[in-house]
Amino acid sequence: MENQNKDAAANVVANVQEERMHPIFEECEVMVAGKPAREHMLSMNGMYISGITDEQLKEMHEKLTELLTGEKPMKYFYAEVIIPSKDGHYDVRHDMVTSSTDEGTFPLTKTIQGARDRHLEDESLDLNRIHVSSVFEINKADYNMFIATRVLANKKE
Repeated sequence: MENQNKDAAANVVANVQEERMHPIFEECEVMVAGKPAREHMLSMNGMYISGITDEQLKEMHEKLTELLTGEKPMKYFYAEVIIPSKDGHYDVRHDMVTSSTDEGTFPLTKTIQGARDRHLEDESLDLNRIHVSSVFEINKADYNMFIATRVLANKKE
């Protein structure tokens, strides 16, 4: 009996050491009848987590990555900046997207400085009174779409 307990304890120690060598959560693809049912699925030590949507899974994966690696997930923002004219007769509105990993907060100073840099040559604008009128958090797909649309629009001009 004592030998069985020692063997069982040795097996537990060996299993724990084995599991420490592998990541706790790993990505895998789930197949149903030879076709991918889910592109991303998490496995925890061989036990699959099910009953959650792909969006929840991606959010969980980001949070787990942050916990395990210390990396903050990227947040994406859409903002509208208003630059008043010096004579006060009109405003220039400028929309943009930006990203940040800094606690998920909007990078206000970076945005205002970027707007100022874009309009430095226009002497009719009051660059000291730039303000951000609205900010929305957006997803990565919308962020990439905005950039792609702007690049195409700039090429046409």
